[in-house]
Amino acid sequence: MSDLALPSPEDVRAGLAAGGRILEWWRKVEAYLKRRKNYVLFTGMEGVGKTVLFDFLSGKAYEKGYRPPAKSNKLERGRTADPGRPIGLKVIPGQSARPRMEAVERTLLGKTPPLGVVHVVANGFASIRGHESTEVIRKAGRVKSVADLQNLQRKREIEELRQVCGWLRDAHRMARQPSWLIVAVTKYDLFPDALADVRSEYGPGGRGEVVKLLDDLVRFVGADNFQWQAVPVCGWLEDFTFARDGRKSRFTPQQRDVLVEELGKLISGFCHGERG
Repeated sequence: MSDLALPSPEDVRAGLAAGGRILEWWRKVEAYLKRRKNYVLFTGMEGVGKTVLFDFLSGKAYEKGYRPPAKSNKLERGRTADPGRPIGLKVIPGQSARPRMEAVERTLLGKTPPLGVVHVVANGFASIRGHESTEVIRKAGRVKSVADLQNLQRKREIEELRQVCGWLRDAHRMARQPSWLIVAVTKYDLFPDALADVRSEYGPGGRGEVVKLLDDLVRFVGADNFQWQAVPVCGWLEDFTFARDGRKSRFTPQQRDVLVEELGKLISGFCHGERG
């Protein structure tokens, strides 16, 4: 696979109307998935923005008055913006609870595993809320800044991916599917100057633990049966704050739409067998 490659912020054209192209790609993906009686699955730990990202890809987030949904404890199913035309996309809840395992058993470990997986990470910038807020405060002795929190949450991302890779191995033993995975590095608007680090940590040919886990998975199932790629992206644009520290969101909606568009292209290419 090629190196992670996306336009830097200065390369992004302001005012690009990507919404129409996103819907066009999803119509193609939908038609393909209907023929294959299959779907694409979103995975990732809680707070990384799986549902929000899916809403942008499907077009729901472009509806007037859209706000990010509350966290979900059940398997979510999505549809394209075209009324009555389901695309067959599903989102696994990130919370470690029984509904999560039930969703995994119905998808990755079920009779019809997904054609591909979009695994969402946030480079350590997963949103903190509810129980997680309490836990972070309790550990405040060693988590005193955004950088500390980012390092802690990166470790959690790795453990989450390790678990997902185990499920993917089991899925291949049973059905030789899914055949691809995209690492969607979301919240890129918070760290646009860190693309080189993102490539190293999350992209093919990099040196991070995420890369090692996915390369091990490829060796286990075989390069002819599985491939992966990574792409930075963002959904809902907002600042990230913790302990009087923070990171500013540095993208415009138009810049965000370019990244969503690139992810849509990548998913479409995998679904149509145009990657390799």
